[in-house]
Amino acid sequence: MKILRAHPRFFISFVLGFAMLLALPYFGITNKISQAIIGYDTAILIYMVWALSLMAKSGKEEIQQRALTQNDGKFAVLILVFMALLFSMIAIFVDLSSVKNLIGREKYERLIMSVITIVLSWCFLQVAFSLHYAHDYFYETQHRRAGGLIFLPANESPDYFDFLYFSIVLGATAQTADVTLSSKNMRRTCLFHSMIAFFFNTTLLAITINMASGIL
Repeated sequence: MKILRAHPRFFISFVLGFAMLLALPYFGITNKISQAIIGYDTAILIYMVWALSLMAKSGKEEIQQRALTQNDGKFAVLILVFMALLFSMIAIFVDLSSVKNLIGREKYERLIMSVITIVLSWCFLQVAFSLHYAHDYFYETQHRRAGGLIFLPANESPDYFDFLYFSIVLGATAQTADVTLSSKNMRRTCLFHSMIAFFFNTTLLAITINMASGIL
């Protein structure tokens, strides 16, 4: 499939996460929800380490090449990111619903695992969208169209970390700060990102209240 060839790191990360899930019973972790959460955390952590390493080593030419090769299925990947986040939030809710009935070390281990999953999920969302923004921008500019984002100063070519900055600001504040949107396509992507971020941040508030009640 084209999408598998275009986004191998994304799918390899989740295959490794699934392998971790299958291995957990051999380490004494038998709770199915905990297995699912740890497998998910492993997948997105591998993906983010891989992605950030790629960002740090890539110049303009590498980003341009990647923008062409990863154009296939780029929106499908965003849908999969949303589905993964949705799964993680549901798993955390289900897991926390049983925390009140636990005592001692296991209770606090489950709470800590939930906090780690929330932090990793938020970072995963921003990293995934930053790659999408970067590749979409350079794909459009290579076809002599507006990139959709205007960074200041305008005479400098943005790198991956400029798009990561944009993604984090949008995900945290639902604002674009000092970056200007200049195309319909990019505005629609930012709208989707903002909606997911709002859903995530609202769910995070609910989970925080749930966790507080679990501790008390």
